[in-house]
Amino acid sequence: MSIKTELGKLEKSALIEIISDLYKKNKSVQEYLNFYIKPDEDGLFEKYRLKFMKHFIPNGGSATI
Repeated sequence: MSIKTELGKLEKSALIEIISDLYKKNKSVQEYLNFYIKPDEDGLFEKYRLKFMKHFIPNGGSATI
């Protein structure tokens, strides 16, 4: 079974309902669709840069001796 084939069998209104439901229930889907509809590469980069810094570079990279 191919998801693309199965989704292709549905009417537009059914697809909209499925996507809307996924959007409401899943934060990852929200982020993906928001970026798909209105790409903001700089904003996305900054978001994950800050997460990286917080996780891998304690104290924002400031060295304490």
